[in-house]
This record gives sequence, C-alpha cells and structure tokens, in this order.
Amino acid sequence: MAVEPLPLAGRIDITEDDIVRLRAEGWDYVPTNMPSTYRPYWEMFHAIREFVQNSLDETETFDIRLTSEGLEISDQGMGFLVPDLLLHYREKPSWARGQFGEGLKIACIVALRNGFPLYIWTTEKVIRPLFLLKRFIERGEVHEARVVYFFFHTFPRERGTTILIQGYKGELFLDRFVQKLPSQSLVFSRQDEIDDHRFTHSMIDYPVGTTGPGTHRLYVRDIYVSDFWEPTLLSYNLWRVDLDPDRVGFKNPRQAIDEIKVLWAYCTNKDLIRLWMRHSVIPIAPPPPTFIEMKETLWVSFDNKDLWRNVWRELFGEAVLRTEEAMARRATHLGAKVVEAPSSVVESLRHLIKTDRDVVREDEAKRRVPISPDLLTVTQQKNLALVYWLQERLLYLYASDRGPKAEAKIITYTELAHAGEQVGDQVRFRQDTLNDEGNTIETFIHELAHYTGEGAEDLTDDHVREMEYLSWLLWLLRERPSSWDLWDAMMKHGITPKFKPKGLRPKVKPVYPVKMGDMVKVVTGVFTGQWGRVTKMKIIPETGSWTAALRRPDSTEELTVLVENLVPTPERVSLFTIGDIVRIIPTGEEAEVSETTFTPAINQAVVDLKVNRPPEYPTVRFAEFELVYSRHGPLIPKMAPQIVSASTRYYSQQIHEGIVRSKVSRNIQRLRRKFRE
Repeated sequence: MAVEPLPLAGRIDITEDDIVRLRAEGWDYVPTNMPSTYRPYWEMFHAIREFVQNSLDETETFDIRLTSEGLEISDQGMGFLVPDLLLHYREKPSWARGQFGEGLKIACIVALRNGFPLYIWTTEKVIRPLFLLKRFIERGEVHEARVVYFFFHTFPRERGTTILIQGYKGELFLDRFVQKLPSQSLVFSRQDEIDDHRFTHSMIDYPVGTTGPGTHRLYVRDIYVSDFWEPTLLSYNLWRVDLDPDRVGFKNPRQAIDEIKVLWAYCTNKDLIRLWMRHSVIPIAPPPPTFIEMKETLWVSFDNKDLWRNVWRELFGEAVLRTEEAMARRATHLGAKVVEAPSSVVESLRHLIKTDRDVVREDEAKRRVPISPDLLTVTQQKNLALVYWLQERLLYLYASDRGPKAEAKIITYTELAHAGEQVGDQVRFRQDTLNDEGNTIETFIHELAHYTGEGAEDLTDDHVREMEYLSWLLWLLRERPSSWDLWDAMMKHGITPKFKPKGLRPKVKPVYPVKMGDMVKVVTGVFTGQWGRVTKMKIIPETGSWTAALRRPDSTEELTVLVENLVPTPERVSLFTIGDIVRIIPTGEEAEVSETTFTPAINQAVVDLKVNRPPEYPTVRFAEFELVYSRHGPLIPKMAPQIVSASTRYYSQQIHEGIVRSKVSRNIQRLRRKFRE
C-alpha cells in the first residue's frame, strides 16, 4: 500500500521530545502501562495471529502478503476506533475469536520487541505504535521500562484496515489459518451458529493425504492452537471451545472432545466413516493405538444411521459386534462372525450394528415359547403351585393395606434371558428356575414387585420398596402349605397335578374371610351377633393369627375380634361414618367425612367430604364407590436389597422344615422391628 512518508520512519522507540514535536504536528496518542517484556514467550507467529484474528472477526476473511516494505495484513472491514486501543474497552460478542481486548496491543509489543516498526491504517486514521522509555527512582535506585504508546493522526481512508510489519521477510504461517488451507483439505464441514452468527466446524486432511493415525492439528475458530496431545485420525477446526487468554491452552479440554464427537455424529462423508471403522474394529488390522476419536461414545445422528450401517456391511459383511466374552462364544456357536472393538466403540455402534447379544436374544426368542404346566416335572409343578398359593395370600395382605390388586398371570417359558421377567399382567418363569424352591420364591418376589410397582424399573427406588414390602408380608405369612393346598392351587388354575396329596384332606376354609372396609358380622365367640365395618387389621406375631377392629354404627368404640370369627354381612349400610379419613379415587386427595346419606332405592351412599380446597368450596360430594378407606399403616423404610433376599431364603427354609418360628435370623428381626405396628 502506498502511503505518505511518516515521521520517525523505521524507528521503534520515541522520546519525550519527539512526543512534543508530534503533538505540534497534529498527532495525538493513547498511553499504556504495558511494558516491552509483556508475554515474553510470544513469538512473531502469535503477533501475526492476533492481527489476522481481528480481520477475521470483521469480515471472516483477510489478505496477507510480503511486499518490498515487509508483511502486509489487510481486510475490508469497518476498521476500529481509537478507544479500542484501551484494554477491555468494550465487550465482544460471544462468537468473536478475540475475547479479552488485549491481543492487538500485545501483538504490537511483540513486533516492536523483535525490531519491526509497525504502521496501521484504518478508517479515517493512521496509528503508529512506539516504545517510550520510562524511568522511575525507587529506594535510591533507577528503574527503566519501555512501554508501548499508540500515536494516531487523521488519514483519508473510508474503509478497511491494513497493518504493515516493516522489514519482516519471514514465514507467512498460511497453514495456521483455515481460510488459507487448500480447499480439498476440508473433507467434512458442518454449519452451526452462536447468537445468530453462522460458523463452520470442519474435519481437515492437512497436509493433504495424511489422513489416518498420527499427530494432527487443532484449530479453534479458524486459527491454529496446537497439535493434538494424542494421536488422531484428522485435524479439526472447532468453535465451541473456550481458550485461555494466550490462545494456547483450554479452559476446559473436555469441550474439544465433545465437539469432535458432534462432528463425527453428523458426518456424512462415507470415506471418513470407513476410515473410523477401519481403525476401530480389530480384525481389519493389528490392534491400533487408542485415538481420541475412539475414546468417546458417539451418538450417531438418526439421519446418518443407515449410512453407518451400509459402511459396516461393506467392510465386515454380516459380522456382529462383540460385547462380552460369554455372549461372543454363544454367538460364535450359533454361527455368527464376531468382530472386536474397544468398549467405547462398542457403545458407539451397538445402537446401529447387530451385536453378539442381539444374536443370542434372537435365538432365545425363537426358543422362548410358553410351556404347558402339564409338561413340567413333579418338582417344577410343586414350586409352581407354591407360587399360586403364595400370590393369593400375599395379594390379600397387600390389599388390606394398599388397596386391591388383581392376580398376575403366572406363565412358564422354556427360555428367558433371566430367571424371570414381568411383562404387563404376566409374571414369567424360566423353566429351570422352578427346579429350586428358594430360587422360585426369590424370583417370584422380585418379579411380583415389578407388577405391584406398576412396572417399576429394575432395582429403582420404587422397585426396591415394593420388594421390601412384599418380603415383609412374606415373613408375616409364615405358613407352610400342605400338599392338599398345593393340589388345590393347581386344580384352581385348571391343571391336573402329577403329584398326589398326602394324608386326609384338612378342613377347607377361605384364605381370609374379610378385608379392610368390609361390613362384617361376628358369628363365633363372645361378640356373636355384633356387626360393623373393618377399620384395622393386625397380625399377632406369636401365633400368626389376624385380628380385626370393628367400628359399629351405634357406637364410637371399636371391637377387636379374630378374623376367623367374622363373615361378610349382607346388610345394606354405608361403609363410611362421620370422621373417617378417606381417599378420593379420581383425584387421589385425602379428606374427612362430614356427612353420609344412604339411599336404599338406588342402593348407593353419598358422602360429603371436607377437603383442603379454596374457601368457596369447603366440601365436596362423592358417591361412596368413588372412595376408599385411607389407612396410614407403618411406613416402609428404605433398606438394603439383601434383606429381601434374606427374607425369601428364611421363608424357604421354614416351609422346608414345616414349622413356624418366632425366633428368626438377625436380618428378619430387624425387618420385624421396622414394620411392627
């Protein structure tokens, strides 16, 4: 660029006398306290980088060339203001490459420190950075420091900025800026934006033809930052990475890894996907070093999944991915070709590519068919009958505290992935699980907890609470079924047992004659003829007998009666009385009964309730069938899952011995203390 001759041409230092003369000629200046020794480890590349960075933030492009005068860097942006020479004068947008407001100033210091005079022409002004020697006398000693001053003067330029590093004839560092790389080196790019500013992430093959394992470069926002600290397949240009003020280190190195993962997840370049797979799956080549690209799990974009699958088939045909040794052996036995990869690669591909586990599951699904109970062995039938018998009693106890629950369907399968599973209203057993009584009971409690927990996920808090509660009910039960009980349980489900009951049939009695909320009459004992509603039920641990508290309609007192002395009453009476706490089924709210009305003509009771609602709606009215009695029984504390297992093992041991014990193991004693009312 042709310019008018400047005063002090070729100089990098200035004196106080020079300042007086320049002021007289119409120059002004911005002083700083930045010494010539600031950032001593910066080299000329860092200075050139900062000048280019300012051009890129202005126009996303720049020109750089060597002339007879030196190195020129220019752009056609809006230029900059004199206040921009101050540190942190204004906040930069979040997408800008320069964020700290000091790069240009430090770049000028580095150029001057290396002996290169600087000239900056920008909109309506020319700027001349120079060092001024400052002397200070402290404690009798003279201290000297060269600090940078920025002198400026009006200049007839309407647009753009040109920086001349006078006398510089060195390297241009073109390969340090993405805009100056060969176009064929940008092998994949993806558009994104920050605060409405569009930008481009890139995968880069540079030097061209060096794609593959090796040391590659990391560019951030189009400018070289460093070589990668570990081997990679490519170089990368990333944007969502925060750098330290020097632009040579990261505030959070994790950001670079995450951005590389995003690029690969959206990659549509088939050659690159093939490259990634060839260097991550072991049968293609000897075990490779671990590249950064393979260390992390990728979540391949939904739109790209078919592309990745096609590349896999091109390389490996119908081979499947290895997940673990046992599954790989089974898949190989079934005729599948299994290939191996690092665990992170497996996690990346298992949602796209068939694995050895998928092969095994498909085989199990082919052989997973329900088996008729008639085909079970005698031992398996007895344990299945035990499950029927237990479910009837456990769900009765469950209903007395938490509300009724329909029985689950018990189905036996030839093959399952696990000992059992719960699907909808079914509890499924793998056939061989029924060979052992203890395994049968533990599996049943585990799967029934899924069912009563409304499909709670395995070993979540909800599932564990249900297992703990069912185990507690199991301990309360502590009753050994007779062979006739097992026989009847099978016959009740339409199955003719292979085993024969022993001895005389005991007197048949219902499992339990009544439940919470029933209207009952006392038919035996000193309270014969009394009737009322069951409000509480409680077990006597020493005997295993159940008692019920009855609330009579003509008295506030409650009777405590053995459950075996009660029968449901046919009387048509209201279930609820004033003062009862009930739960409203449609809303789940709890409320207190304030009034009840029974209408024999329609055989329906209507209940007025006090609820916690706005004052204008102090009461609500519900039909009795929309309410249930709300009983706050003992809370089930969170306990270790092994207590559940201990409870089922204890129960299994007791029914084997055919006795009822009140003295139990330490774990069960703890369980008993926690749940006792």
